[in-house]
Amino acid sequence: MDHVTAKLVRLVAEHGERWDIEYSKAPAGWAAVERPTPTAVHVLVALDLDELQAKIQRAERLAG
Repeated sequence: MDHVTAKLVRLVAEHGERWDIEYSKAPAGWAAVERPTPTAVHVLVALDLDELQAKIQRAERLAG
């Protein structure tokens, strides 16, 4: 398992229940999407998985 795959597996294991995590080729980067209610959508974008993980953790801390 390569470094990126291992990070992705860990990130999905930790946050996959709340967040849909996916990679986009154009523009290149990672996205995490949360739908806390039927009418609300939270979208986080990052260039790498470390940055995405930090943003998810911050969003979850702020949400309480």
